[in-house]
Amino acid sequence: MESFNASARQREHQEESESGAAYETRKAFALTGFAARTTNAAEFGSAGKIPGLWQTYGQSSLAADPGPEVLNPHLLYALYTDYESDASGAYTLVIGHESAAASAGSQTSAVRSEASQAAAESAESGAFRVPETFRALVPQSRYRVFKTRTGPMGEVVAEAWAGIWAHFEQSAERRTYTGDFELYDTRGMDPEAAEVLIYIAVG
Repeated sequence: MESFNASARQREHQEESESGAAYETRKAFALTGFAARTTNAAEFGSAGKIPGLWQTYGQSSLAADPGPEVLNPHLLYALYTDYESDASGAYTLVIGHESAAASAGSQTSAVRSEASQAAAESAESGAFRVPETFRALVPQSRYRVFKTRTGPMGEVVAEAWAGIWAHFEQSAERRTYTGDFELYDTRGMDPEAAEVLIYIAVG
């Protein structure tokens, strides 16, 4: 898992700053997956939805057999999108794969409305509920790319996000909140020795 072979169609160019930080500009692309709307505060408490969302994906036919509608099925995305404000506000998490179908702006609206409806229903019933699979548009962006250390997947991803939040609290570099994602290369992946890339959209 030393590298992630993302589609050349998505990638415009890669760059590295003088400080050694990695950056990548990627063209817009679409994801097909499952979504839930949540907040970081909820995830740190008892009302977290992310574990249930990962379980839903793992038990789905999308995980077992993505089919021809999916590009690069070995690449799994966890997309953070439709931010209410910043890292402290609500956001939608989409777990899925790159869609081979053409993307359109209206699809982003569909994701937002379905995820928001699911969140409202969950809040009313107290149960975690996930809508049917749908497509989310990831806009063209310039990303700062962070790489986790190798280790237990949940542990290293949480550790990396803590470092990302700390970095942007102190840095002059600014997040755009147009969509950030974790990228997992599932080929031969060992959950206890995982390495994950985290793409943060920056201005």
